[in-house]
Amino acid sequence: MTPFSDRYHLVKLLEKFGHVKQFDFLFHKSGPLEGQPRGYCFVNFNTREVHARFIV
Repeated sequence: MTPFSDRYHLVKLLEKFGHVKQFDFLFHKSGPLEGQPRGYCFVNFNTREVHARFIV
């Protein structure tokens, strides 16, 4: 992920692989980067098959 990634585009990208059940996009809460994305997110899909494709 880049610092310029946004939630909408990431969810749209992930939905191509299956239904996104839960999506947590994390932001810096304090400091000089406050309000900017941390550069990672957590995703849960509806089925194990879709989820298994992303575990490396």
